[in-house]
Amino acid sequence: MKAAPPERPRLFAPRRVLAIVVAVACGWAAYGLYGETSQTRALDARVAQLKAGNVDLAAQIAQRSLEISEASSPAWIESQARKLGFVMPGERVYVLDPGGNSSPSFEGVPAAPPTFDPPTPTPTPTPSPTATPSPTATPNPAPSASATPSP
Repeated sequence: MKAAPPERPRLFAPRRVLAIVVAVACGWAAYGLYGETSQTRALDARVAQLKAGNVDLAAQIAQRSLEISEASSPAWIESQARKLGFVMPGERVYVLDPGGNSSPSFEGVPAAPPTFDPPTPTPTPTPSPTATPSPTATPNPAPSASATPSP
């Protein structure tokens, strides 16, 4: 009797196919879970960043509200006007001129102090009644280009 030839393992045996299908399904599930996890972490980081931004914006809003309430007070308006050089009605203003270039002592607009130079009247000669006016020479007018010659 002849011995039966050894069986060659089948390439597509039902157990191998089942093992390959299970391995692919597990890999696909692991890839999906990894993707979801990484996306969740990225979104959590973005949420934390936006919450920190909201805290900063809330602090800025509170600061601006405080500045607005201070800026609407008459004392603040008066101090800003004085920095710009305005005075209240009825106050006397003294301007000191040190004689050279100077800069203002406040942190307003850098400008030289105003000076007052009253205009000096210049005498105009008046014609005396006995003097005769001297004739002035007038140049001869040039003929215009639109003039037509006479025949």
